[in-house]
Amino acid sequence: MSEKSEQQTAAEEQIQHLARQKFQERMVQHDLETRKKMVQAMRDNKADPAYIHAFEKTGLLVFQETMDSLSPEQLDEWADAYESYEG
Repeated sequence: MSEKSEQQTAAEEQIQHLARQKFQERMVQHDLETRKKMVQAMRDNKADPAYIHAFEKTGLLVFQETMDSLSPEQLDEWADAYESYEG
């Protein structure tokens, strides 16, 4: 491979890396914004403050319908967060 081809390949890899990094940053920001909106909606609808606390701590929404999709560890984590609420 020529030196020019190696430089072009390195530049392309760097561009791809930067694009992936920017995409990941945007996804994290989107996730944070979505969580804030969800918490506000729960507060607006007078949800159980302990439930809101557990969601904020774990990022998990636990309903009867979603329990089968969560691992025992996730359910334990959520339950611990729910029980730790001091309001």
